[in-house]
Amino acid sequence: GLSGKEFKTSVNDPVAVDFTFYVDPKDVGKPADILLVAEHGVRGGTSQFYAYDGVNKHWILTPLENIASIAPESRVNSLPEILSGQMNIVTSQILSGEALAGEHRIVAYLGYRLDNGDIIHISPAIAPKWFLEN
Repeated sequence: GLSGKEFKTSVNDPVAVDFTFYVDPKDVGKPADILLVAEHGVRGGTSQFYAYDGVNKHWILTPLENIASIAPESRVNSLPEILSGQMNIVTSQILSGEALAGEHRIVAYLGYRLDNGDIIHISPAIAPKWFLEN
């Protein structure tokens, strides 16, 4: 993965994000929802959050206060010690035709939600970030 490094890409280019996520040892073996969230921000502006709905295969604009109830990307019956894989993200699919002007930043977050509602996610410091070119 990028481990917090930044790069530039076109809004229509897919970004493949490889991830390795170490599950908290006390959560290994528990059922959980896997969550994928993208933060879209404009320099000098506010951020919006989008959750990936794995059932309907699309991104949903999600106010931060609703993150606890977002649709999962997928579900596991038993969390392994390590979650790993690859996410292919096309920024234009997240933004759904929003007009792009100025410098935009996308940060991808991966995490899991336990059945008790607790959400555990990767740190923003190591989340992959990219900037968009029009």
